[in-house]
Amino acid sequence: MLEYKINNYITLKLEDETTQIYVNDENLGIFCKKLFINVMHLIYARFFTKVARDLGLHKFDEPFQTLLTQGMINKTHPFCTNCNAFLMKADLEQMICRKCGNTDLIQKSVKMSKSYGNTVNPGEIIERYGADAARFFILFGASPSSGLEWSEEGVDYAYKFIKNTFILLSEPPKIIHKNLSIRDTLIQYYLNKTIKEFTDNMKKLAIRNAVNNLIQFTSEFGKYKNEGIIEEVFEDCKEKLILLFHPITLI
Repeated sequence: MLEYKINNYITLKLEDETTQIYVNDENLGIFCKKLFINVMHLIYARFFTKVARDLGLHKFDEPFQTLLTQGMINKTHPFCTNCNAFLMKADLEQMICRKCGNTDLIQKSVKMSKSYGNTVNPGEIIERYGADAARFFILFGASPSSGLEWSEEGVDYAYKFIKNTFILLSEPPKIIHKNLSIRDTLIQYYLNKTIKEFTDNMKKLAIRNAVNNLIQFTSEFGKYKNEGIIEEVFEDCKEKLILLFHPITLI
């Protein structure tokens, strides 16, 4: 008998030219999609889950334990106040409303769309700032369920923060103490506090708050390094900070 494990939930077993499908008696933990996609995909997933249940392939009634509806990424775009409409991609070259001929346009936020022509080329962002900066900005810019306002300034901040953090972690400290002080105890307290809050926020998918935890501790760690360090304490904070950054971006 040949056995193929497709994933943690579905296994195919081939025996005597017949195929049997085995589904674990546990549904998926979370379903995460954009708002306008969620409805269609949920209908499909719930339909086939209930069909498979009625066929005796598994025992659960719903395909997912939790639903997360992602927010949209928005960007400013020319808007005609006369027609109460955004310009389409074909109108951007002349910057004139096709319906009324209005050229006195304002900038208004709207979801990114190919039809509007306000999308961002990820290749250009990655080439200029790097993939880590782009990912860091998206995770810090808004919670997963909230809308994100695209901003070049925000990506630039993420790029500078990652660059400065890399320098902070890679360059050796200039002032090294031998005796433990209250400052060393305090940075260890900040570290343990950050680990707990970061872990709790990641479990709740409050990723923006988790990133903010890292930013705050990185600032404190930079102050500690400049004021003077105990080598053992410094290396412990450095190692654990790198581990905390790993799910967010590579430092």
